[in-house]
This record gives sequence, C-alpha cells and structure tokens, in this order.
Amino acid sequence: MKKFYLPLILLIVVLITGCASEEGEQTITIENRYKLTMPSFLSKTEDLNEDASLQYQNLFKEFYLLVIDEPKSDLQGILDDYDLNDSYTNDLDGYSNLIIDGVLNNLIDPTKSDMVETHINGLPARVTTITGTIEGIDILYTYGIYEGKELYYQVISWTEIEKQSKYQPKMDAIVQSFKELDSHSKKAKGL
Repeated sequence: MKKFYLPLILLIVVLITGCASEEGEQTITIENRYKLTMPSFLSKTEDLNEDASLQYQNLFKEFYLLVIDEPKSDLQGILDDYDLNDSYTNDLDGYSNLIIDGVLNNLIDPTKSDMVETHINGLPARVTTITGTIEGIDILYTYGIYEGKELYYQVISWTEIEKQSKYQPKMDAIVQSFKELDSHSKKAKGL
C-alpha cells in the first residue's frame, strides 16, 4: 500500500510545481545594457540565433524568445551596401521596416498587424505581430523594435499559431517589459 502512495505524491508535486512555474516570471539583465521580464518556464539556450544577445526557450511548450541588438551607426552602411536608401530611411522606422520585410519574405502566406508606434520604458518603439508558415509549421511572432541611445534592439518571441490564445498575453508582456539600462549609455560615452 505504501508503494502506491509514493508515486502518487510525486506526481501531485510535479503537477503543482509545473502549474506554479507557468505563472511565475523572471527578470534577466544582459551586461548592464538592458533587462526584460519573461515567463519563468523559459530556460537559457544558445541554439536559436548566433547574433542574439539573449536566447531563451521552452521546447515542450514551443515558446521561444531572443533579443538582437545592433549599433545604430550600422544601419546606414547596410542601406548603402545593398542600395536600399530609396526603400528605407536611416531611423527607427526604416530599421523596423527593413527587419519586418526580411521576416515577411521568409514566410509562406505571411500576415502582419499594423506597426504600432509607441514608447516603452522611455524608448521609441515599434510593435507588430506576424503570422505565417515556415518549414510547414504555422508560426506566430511578436516583435518589439526599440531605438536606444546607441543601439537598435529587436525583441522577438514566437510560438505555434495554435497556441496564440495561451501565449499572446505573455509575448505582449515581454515586449512591454524591455528597458535599456542607463549604465549602458554611460559606458558607451566613456563616463
């Protein structure tokens, strides 16, 4: 009889722990440059994008998050090198449109919500949601693109489209939580 209760108790503990971690959050700071808050069920990885400064995932839940940051000064070089000056401006709008157009070109049957112009934690930002198919999988992306003092930032989260009702609020919360840290701008200026 005792042997039956131990596995049952362990199963209950695992289920309770799993439900609790679904609701928790964690705040991550990257090199005193920026911070953001994400669900605690995400774990650090290094397999999503070699250019990302932050990469988190949960393979079981099929929920992924990364942040890419690039010097603002690099944008003009890209526009010049690829003869894109007539298509994109050297500012946050041009950067955002360049990034989103690149994503849309890699999807089958893509759709994009209107690009929302906003400020998030003091930074000019552009936010949009994209759906489409890649490698036979229907994907939902949420993009937050921010203009920092010296850098542009992309916060990208994604999951399968069928999980949109469950994860869209979490994806939106991640975008709203992004904050550039003042210590980064002081370091960049040599203070």
